[in-house]
Formats: sequence, structure tokens, C-alpha cells
Amino acid sequence: TGTQGVDWFDCGNWKNLKIPEGGDNVIATGALTNHITVDDGIITIPEAECNNLTIAADATVGGSALILRVNNAGSVLNVYGAFTNNKTLEHTNGQIHYKGNFVNNSTYTHNTAGTAIIDGTVSQTLTGANTFLNLEMNNNSTGLTLNNDITINNSLTLTDGIITTGTNKVLVENNATGAISGQSTDSYINGTLRRKVAAAGSYDFPVGTSTNYEIANINLVTSTITYIDAGFTNPHSGTTMSGLSVDGTPLTDLLDYGFW
Repeated sequence: TGTQGVDWFDCGNWKNLKIPEGGDNVIATGALTNHITVDDGIITIPEAECNNLTIAADATVGGSALILRVNNAGSVLNVYGAFTNNKTLEHTNGQIHYKGNFVNNSTYTHNTAGTAIIDGTVSQTLTGANTFLNLEMNNNSTGLTLNNDITINNSLTLTDGIITTGTNKVLVENNATGAISGQSTDSYINGTLRRKVAAAGSYDFPVGTSTNYEIANINLVTSTITYIDAGFTNPHSGTTMSGLSVDGTPLTDLLDYGFW
């Protein structure tokens, strides 16, 4: 209801006068008195949590779209179930832990600081236009499937789990060579990775298949390229393209497992 203010951790702002716990479903709907802010918590409840979190399409404050803000360096929001945003989500600091599926049907802003963490224990999906400042992949189950392109403006940390893009892609807009880190056989991109690159630098492309990690590296010296797309195609079939060479030696055969 937001009758006492914006603070998630004020029980007076909740319809049942109870701050949500991990098993509670939260729905923000209708006309609220105030927007919602997840700050750095209180002594007894340092982190905000709930099961499903829905910001409904009819949620308003003073006739304008409801805003859920996560904006403090110590802010932590844990969503254990499905997170559906139909209004405005502003993530400008702290952490949001997406442990279920995330559907963004409206405005999602993640800039300035903070990290979005995909850390469920079951398969997860991302749906809708999503641009993250910092994204960490840490799903210890079968990973994350994209239903749309996603963009990361600063850093992508691959801790655990595979990101499967399908016909979509992961776009990293930061052209620093270290913008992607942590990649391993346990965490990489099964699909298309697009990296923004500088004129020079050694860029890793942690890609692969659903079962194998097939990292590629491209060392640029004096390049005019802005973006490079990478993926691993498996299995290889058909004929080898003509005109390919390595240091002047014609390339006439490809491994039948696949190619980048």
C-alpha cells in the first residue's frame, strides 16, 4: 500500500502489516500511496526477499507509473520465484538476485552501479528488453535461456551455468578486454556473443555448445572493427569455404565436430 512511505522494510507499508518473507508472493497493484524503495535493510531483516514478485500493469502512484527502486550500495533484493515487471524497475546500486524467471514488459533501468545476479537452482529464462550494467551468471542447474537479446554495458561475470541464446544474442558494450571474466567449462555462452572491441587488444569469446566449451580468442593489433560476433556451430557439414588461408597456407579441411 505504501501508506507510511517508500521503505520496503516498514511493515506499515504492507497490507497485512508484515514485511514479506521468502515464501510470500508480492503483488503491487492499483493505486499506491508511495513508490517502493529497497534500501540497506534493518538489523533483523538486512535483505528484501519474496517468492513471486509482480509489478502489475495498473500499479500507479499519483496517477503515474509505480517505481520499484533498488538504489543503495547495501541494497539486496532476493526474488526466489518469478519476477514480472509491468511498470518501472530502477536498479542503480546494490544487488538484485533473480532466482526464477524474469519478464520485463515495461521499463527496466540498470545504470550507475550494482549487479544483477542470475542465481537460481533450476532452469531460468529472461524475457523482454533487458539492459544490465553488471550481470553475473551463477545458476548451478541447467542455466539460463534468452527469449530476447540482452545487453551488458559494463561487465559480464560467468561464475556458473550456461547462457543459451537460441536465435538471440548476448551483447557486451564495454570494449575493455576484461569486460567478460570467470568463463570456464562450467559457464559460457551457447549461442551468439557480440563484443564491442577497441582498435587493439586480446579478446576472449567464451562460447560453445550445450555440452562443450569452445572458447575463441581474437588478438587485434590495428583494427577498425567496432563489433565482433562469435558462436560455435556444431556439427560441421557441407564443403569448406574457398579462399581461406592461415599465414599464406590454404585451408582445405575443417574438423567435422564444428567451427567458430
